[in-house]
Amino acid sequence: MTRSFHHFIVATFVLGMAISATPAFAQSELEGVWEVTHATFESEEATEPGLYIFHGEYYSVLHVWAGEPRPLYGEDEDRDNVDFERLRSVVLPVEGNSGKFEVDGSTVTMSPVVAISPNFMSGGSNTYTFTISGDELSLKGVDFEAELTLQRLH
Repeated sequence: MTRSFHHFIVATFVLGMAISATPAFAQSELEGVWEVTHATFESEEATEPGLYIFHGEYYSVLHVWAGEPRPLYGEDEDRDNVDFERLRSVVLPVEGNSGKFEVDGSTVTMSPVVAISPNFMSGGSNTYTFTISGDELSLKGVDFEAELTLQRLH
């Protein structure tokens, strides 16, 4: 056997092992970027935008749970002295968190590493049942009343 042929056999073996090796995490069917197209929370419709991103074992969510746009600041408004009620109307409807997710059958649990809510960061998680049909993802809260429909963007 020639030296070149031996290298070819070794290279083929290594490539085959690399292709068949199981990754550290299995790619989920949730993998991708999803845009919220419809959402309800406690029977209230939320019409504002949202994105869910799933990649590897990590996720990121930024979603405005509101039925109308949040109030804009005026161009000359002093944002350092915003009153409490105005601040609540801007911040409270925003869900923002990122962390790790796990899929078990048709259930996904998202556990934050960082979140707008410090209470959610200290051991919280959201669990949804999900179905995927083509490029449409449906999420339904397990322990809370929330339903979302999302469209795959990528």
